[in-house]
Amino acid sequence: MKTTTLYLRTFILSLLVGVLLLVLQYFNMLGEYPSFAWTCWAFFALITPFVLGLAAMSNKSSTSQKSVGIVLGAMGIKFVFCLIMILTYALIVRPTSPRFILPFFAFYIVYGIIETQFLMQIVQQAKNNQPTKKNY
Repeated sequence: MKTTTLYLRTFILSLLVGVLLLVLQYFNMLGEYPSFAWTCWAFFALITPFVLGLAAMSNKSSTSQKSVGIVLGAMGIKFVFCLIMILTYALIVRPTSPRFILPFFAFYIVYGIIETQFLMQIVQQAKNNQPTKKNY
């Protein structure tokens, strides 16, 4: 799968999720902190292409250990940024209920499933592009 196709699919997914958020907000179903839902959406819409781009670049690395290191590093960076985003929101807005974090988990699961699917496609493509070794 080309990297541009990967980015396009992620963009379309993010647009669909954004439309869903608009519908939920219209019917006042985003809970007590709709701004956090929108913050999470923007965060995951921006960080997911970054992680997938690093994963796509890892296919070009010289060894599989470097590839795994790049993917795990990107996921670690994503996790750290998730923590920073949640803590920053909690310190600035000071939500009264811990339920404010629920939209985050929904987005984390949705985008995690999509990332996993795309990462599996990237790995499969890398496997298909490898030259076969001949035993002599």
